[in-house]
Amino acid sequence: PLVDYGLDSILVLQLVNALREDLPDISPAMIFDAGGVDGLLARCGARQRWDLSGSQRLVHRDHVRWGGSSTYNLPLLFEIRGELDETALERAVREQARLHPVLTAAVVEQDGVPQLELDPSRTPSFERIELRAGTRDEQLAALRDLVAEEFDLATGPLVRAHLVGLPDRRRLLLITAHHLLLDGTSTALLVRGLQDAYGGSATPPRATFGDFTAWERDLLTGPGARAHRDFWLRELDGAPTNLALPHDRRPEPDRMPRIRVLTREVPAQQADALAAWAARHRTGLATALFATWVVFLGKVTGQRDLVAGLTAAARPEERFQDVVGQFATRLPIRCTTTGDPAEVLESLRDKVLAGIEHSAYPLREIARALGREDEPLARTNFLFQNFAGADLLTGEAAGEPRLHPFADLPYTGEHALAAEVYRSGAGFKVFLKYDANLFDDATARRLADEWFSSLRAGSGAQEL
Repeated sequence: PLVDYGLDSILVLQLVNALREDLPDISPAMIFDAGGVDGLLARCGARQRWDLSGSQRLVHRDHVRWGGSSTYNLPLLFEIRGELDETALERAVREQARLHPVLTAAVVEQDGVPQLELDPSRTPSFERIELRAGTRDEQLAALRDLVAEEFDLATGPLVRAHLVGLPDRRRLLLITAHHLLLDGTSTALLVRGLQDAYGGSATPPRATFGDFTAWERDLLTGPGARAHRDFWLRELDGAPTNLALPHDRRPEPDRMPRIRVLTREVPAQQADALAAWAARHRTGLATALFATWVVFLGKVTGQRDLVAGLTAAARPEERFQDVVGQFATRLPIRCTTTGDPAEVLESLRDKVLAGIEHSAYPLREIARALGREDEPLARTNFLFQNFAGADLLTGEAAGEPRLHPFADLPYTGEHALAAEVYRSGAGFKVFLKYDANLFDDATARRLADEWFSSLRAGSGAQEL
C-alpha cells in the first residue's frame, strides 16, 4: 500500500500535482482509494484518452445526428465447427481488450470535443443464448435483432459477443462492434487475435490506435498537410455537388438511413474476365471494379462529371498494419463517365492512385477545406474487400476454434447507394446496399441489373 511509504495528505497533494499534467483527472481520493501501485495503474488506465481519428469523427457526428442507431453496428457471424472449450473462448474474447486497447473505449467529450476514453475493465461482453427458431430465415431474423441492439457510445462497451446455440446443436459465434472501433482490416485482425488468444499464444501489436491518432494529429498540424490539402482542393475544384440518382423519394439529410441489401454472385468465368481486363489496362482489379461502378453511375444519372466515394485502407505506416481500429477512409474521386468502359478505366487509373497517395488527409478535413462540412462529398460508395485476411470472412479461418461463415449478414452502412465486393471462391460476392427511405425495392433491383450490365460491358463477359 502507498501509505506504507509514508504517503500522507500533504505528500498526496504533491504527487497529484506531479501527475496531473499527464493524468488530468487524477485526484487525492483516487490515490488513497487505489491502495497500491497496481490499483493506481488500473485507475489511471481507466482515464487514458485518445483523440478520435478523422474517420471516427464522421461516424460519431452521424451517430449523434441520428439520435443513436444501429446503422453503424458491424457484425461478424461464424459457425463453430469441431470441439469447443467455451471457457477458453470467453477468455479469448475478453483478452482482446488487452491486445487491442481501443476495444475498451467509450466516447466522452472534453470542452465539446469527442475523445476516446479507455478503461481496461470495459472488456467486450460475452453472452450465451439459445435460439428456438427452427428455420434458417427465422434464425437469421433473430440474429439480426441481436446485431441491431444499440450501443451507448458514452458508456460502452462497444463490442459484444454472443455464443449462440441452435436447435440442431450447432453453435454460432456472433461478434458485433460499433464501426467507430473497427474497419475491414481490423475484423480480420480480430479473428486472428481471437484464435491466438484461444490457443494461449496472443501477443499485442507493435503500436496502438492511439499512436495512429497522434500521428494523424501531427500530420494535420505539420507542414506535410498542405500538399494533401492542395491536392484535394485542385481535384475537386468545380466538381458537382449533386448526384442525380433516380430516387423514388426526396432525400432528407437528417433522416436516419434504412438500409437494405441485395446480394448477387459473379461466377469465376466473369471474375477472370474482369481480372484480365484490368491487366490489359495495367491497373488493379479494385480500380477495374470501381470503373464499372462509375460507368453505371454515369448511365443512371446522365452525368458526365461526378464524384464517387471509394474506400481506402489508409494505414500510412508499417507499424499500423496489425493494429485494430477505424483507419479506413472514403476517397472522393472525381470521375469522368464519357467514352466506353475502357476509356473510363483509363481515366480513373491515375486518379485512384493519386487519391490513395493522399488518403492520409481525412475526408472530414477535405470537406472543411471546401466549406462543405454539412454535406457529403460523395453520395455513393464503392468498397472492394481485398485487404489482407479478407478470406477469413468468406472461408473457414484456419486455426482453433474452427470458424466458418454461417450466412451473409453484411454491414449495412449509411450511404444512399453503395456496393461492397468480396472474393468468394474463384468468383465474387456482391452486396448492393440502398436506403429504402429513398428507393423502392423494384428500383434497387433495376439498379443492380444496370450495374451488372456495366460489369459485363467492362470485362467483355457475356453473362452475369
